[in-house]
Amino acid sequence: MANHKFDRRDLLKAFGIGGLGLTASQIVRALPDSSSNSGHYIIIVFDSWSAHNVGLYGYQRDTMPNLSKFADQAFVFNKHHSGGNFTVPGVASLLTGMYPFSHRAIDLHCQVIAQHQGKDIFNVFSDQFSTFGFAQNMYADQLIGQADKGVDKHTPFGSYNLNDVLIYDSPFFDRDAYIAFNAIDFGLVNHRKGEFGSLIFGPLMRTIAMRDLEHLGTQYADTYNMGLPEGNEAYTLEGIINGLMDTLKGLNKPSFVYFHVHAPHAPYRPIRKNHKLFEFDGLGTDVGPVHPLVEEPDPEYNLKRDQVLYDAYLYTLDSELARLFKYLDKSGFRQNSTIAITADHGKIHQFGTSGHSTPLLYEPLTHIPLVLSIPGNNTRVDVNTPTSCVDLLPTFAEWAGLPVPEWTEGKPLPILGKQAEPGRPIFAFEAKTNTVFGRFTKYSISMLVGDLKLIRYHYPGYISTEMYDLAADTGELNNLAESGHPKFDELAKQLNQKLAQIGADID
Repeated sequence: MANHKFDRRDLLKAFGIGGLGLTASQIVRALPDSSSNSGHYIIIVFDSWSAHNVGLYGYQRDTMPNLSKFADQAFVFNKHHSGGNFTVPGVASLLTGMYPFSHRAIDLHCQVIAQHQGKDIFNVFSDQFSTFGFAQNMYADQLIGQADKGVDKHTPFGSYNLNDVLIYDSPFFDRDAYIAFNAIDFGLVNHRKGEFGSLIFGPLMRTIAMRDLEHLGTQYADTYNMGLPEGNEAYTLEGIINGLMDTLKGLNKPSFVYFHVHAPHAPYRPIRKNHKLFEFDGLGTDVGPVHPLVEEPDPEYNLKRDQVLYDAYLYTLDSELARLFKYLDKSGFRQNSTIAITADHGKIHQFGTSGHSTPLLYEPLTHIPLVLSIPGNNTRVDVNTPTSCVDLLPTFAEWAGLPVPEWTEGKPLPILGKQAEPGRPIFAFEAKTNTVFGRFTKYSISMLVGDLKLIRYHYPGYISTEMYDLAADTGELNNLAESGHPKFDELAKQLNQKLAQIGADID
């Protein structure tokens, strides 16, 4: 058995089509185990990464050619979705296998509610695997910290950054990082700008940080002429990919790894040779009409400019990913490990708004990439069934031969002998202006069933239901809610039942 090389047919048989009923971990362990790159389960998350801007998913611009090459030997999920439209609900859903209306991490400074603490993918894997967590996004980092009992190694937020601004991730606050995060970094100093909690300490720390960033910007100006990538602390794309590869090199026994990269989150900072790459190609996405919930619309020119810069930043990131993909192949990680490449949420430059600080739940915000590489697979397999980030936890658990927790709201991904559930609804939820423990009075929720999508917006002065056929209307420009669509009443009733179940106001 040790010398047997699995091909794709063998792999599919082993997952049940051939009746052998082996788990993914058993397949991995049957492969030659001559190094420490075997038997790992790895999730690599890129922040604010929309599938709608990736050529792999049909986008007009070829923004990520190296990702496309990597996907030639992977499962490509064409209808994969986040649980929310910004980091906290998106990451919490991925880690817990629960939707935001269940785990209740719905605001920037929220964590998973106490009754669900410990119900996460780290704790599922920790009994039989070494576990590793890193997030270059400070909000995602706090969620990893909440899973501390299941995390063997939690690499600090700033480990691969160029400067050290935030205070909460210092060793001094190792056991009180969440309190320090809210009390100091966003209390006294307020790194998100606005008023300071301390009129002396706050301005002083921000001035030091700005001077530090200016010095680094000058140092790297030949490459990053528009400024360095930053998420409170500055970094280079080369540095963060190096950090990821160093992490993998340091694994010495079967491990679960969660590695969260800040890019391509704003500010969009492509390198000098790329920043005008798509400026004059005449392509891009229709910016569409301004949505009623957008209070201060961005002009069309700004939306198109942001699209161009975002796409150029993706191309720059993809150039660095080429090194990662080459390493995964040459080191044996790709042949012997299960690797998911995905996002926490997407990004929009349409309908009057740019970014993801919005109540909107259109596809650019929630439709995210998922490229899954598993041992033995050497062809591209497209999966066109709608799937959700909550599905990764039960999938990885089942493949690793671990019990699938009863509390997860996800389902094992519909591949390798697993059948999709016909009519299964996929949800995304936004409710950042609500209290964590009360009823949901102000919220956005989307429900995707096949190609039909409903969005309910429930806010003071604006309550509306929209419906789109994503197969015929990828831009979500033709609202079918009032056109007498034969499925509308049925789906609206189903959505109302879900809203009643989760404790949301329905008018």
